[in-house]
Order: sequence, then C-alpha cells, then structure tokens
Amino acid sequence: KTATKTVTVTPKKVMVRFDANGGTVSPTSKEFAVGLTYGTLPTPVRDGYVFDGWFTALNETGIPVNASSSVLDGVTTLYAKWHEAVVLRGLTVQGSSSVVSGKTVAYSCVANYSDGTTAIVAPEWSITSGGTYATMTAGGVLSAKDTTVSRTVVIRAVFGGFSATLNVVIRPRTVSVEFNGNGGIVSESTRSYVVGAKYDSLPTATRTSYRFLGWYTAASGGTRIFENTTVVESVTTLHAQWQENPPALKEIYITS
Repeated sequence: KTATKTVTVTPKKVMVRFDANGGTVSPTSKEFAVGLTYGTLPTPVRDGYVFDGWFTALNETGIPVNASSSVLDGVTTLYAKWHEAVVLRGLTVQGSSSVVSGKTVAYSCVANYSDGTTAIVAPEWSITSGGTYATMTAGGVLSAKDTTVSRTVVIRAVFGGFSATLNVVIRPRTVSVEFNGNGGIVSESTRSYVVGAKYDSLPTATRTSYRFLGWYTAASGGTRIFENTTVVESVTTLHAQWQENPPALKEIYITS
C-alpha cells in the first residue's frame, strides 16, 4: 500500500517599513512573504515633489523596488525617493507700457517656473481699469482709442491660478505742423499739436507793407485755421496769407 501526506509549507515573512523620506505614506509598514513579489506597494505623497519610487537605500547603492520585485529577507526598510516638481511660480506680462491713441499693440504672457525656466503661455486677457480708453482681444492685442490727454489702462493676464498686470499709458497722437511765412517772418517755424484737440494758439507772422490775413491750409485759397479749429493729422503745413497795404496818401499843394 502507498501512503501520502500533505505538508503545508508556510513561507517566511518579513515586516517591511516604509520610510516616506519627507513625505507621508499609509500604511507605514507591511508584511511580505520572502521569495514572492511585493505586489501592491503604497504610494507616498509630498507637496511640491514627484515620487520616483521605492528603493532599498537612500544613497546611490539603493536598488529600486516595485510590485514585481522579489521580496528579500534582509530588506526591512524601503525608502521613498523624490525630485522637486516643476511648478508655476508666477507670470510676467511683456509689451509696451506706452501706446499712442488709435494704435494697436500685441502683448505676451511669460510663465515663470520653479526650475528657473520660462515659457510663453496663452492666458485669459482682460482690462481691469480704464476700459473706456481701450479694448483687449482674447489673443492679447490692445487697441487704444482716440484721446486728447494721456490715459492709463491696466491689462491683466490670468493663467494657472496666477495673475499679472501691466499699467499702459495711452498717449494722444500728435502732429508736427510747419508754418510757411509765405514771404513774411514767422515767430515759430514748427509746432506740435494734439490730434483731435484745438490749436489753442498759433504763431505770429509779420511782413512789411502787408496785413496778415491768417493761417490757411494752402498758400492761396485753402481753409482758414483758427485757434478753436480741431487739429487733424492730415494738415502738416499752414501757410500765411497776406493782403498788401494800400499806398500811403501824399499831400499835393497847388500854387497859383
């Protein structure tokens, strides 16, 4: 007769502690069967860092351990290794801080990361102050409206939970006007005026034996320009027009 006997072999077990190395982990220890694979391992967390895995030591001699690694009898602690996460630290709005009215300017937004690198990103653009004087597109293009005095608008970029602003001064457009004495002498040869505003004041002109008729857009004919005339960009030269004085009367004596 043949006799059989069933023998149950219980594998040796080892209690392994998990050292989160600055992070947190749950559970902090677990029992494993020597010779089998680790199977499921806990995942630690640490703010601002990325988990690189479990290792048998923290120094360069540490061997990586994962779910398919065999459990060794002498390994009683597994150490978490990390590298610092590259995270967004802030934003910078790039572009001109001064824009001439009636013009458009494109702006960009730079993301600043924790590792010192930067990148151009596509934020949400808006104008938080001074929206009466400009508009902003979704692509970051500012259109400055016409103004006769300097105005300030604040543009804002929002991305990744951060925001950045830039103050932009909208300057009035100016035109340099040349004054042609047209035979006379002018107190100023050129003067700068704000487009859309009034001339307010004009140079004086003199010419011997002539009466000054005023400033015109042409040497003869044209449109007369007064101090309360609105400045336009197309008028870059004003011409003096004159009327010759009548000859002086002479006294004639008749004798007999």
